[in-house]
Amino acid sequence: MVRSATERRQLRVFKISASNWYSERDLYDWVMSLARGGDA
Repeated sequence: MVRSATERRQLRVFKISASNWYSERDLYDWVMSLARGGDA
C-alpha cells in the first residue's frame, strides 16, 4: 500500500542515500485518510 501510494504521489517521499524516507506526519495523515475511507 505504501509503495502504490508513493507511486501515485499520494504520500510524500524523501530520497536519502537511495532509500525512501517518510515524515511521521505524512504517514499519519495518509493512514487517517484510509481510515476515513478515502484514497488519501
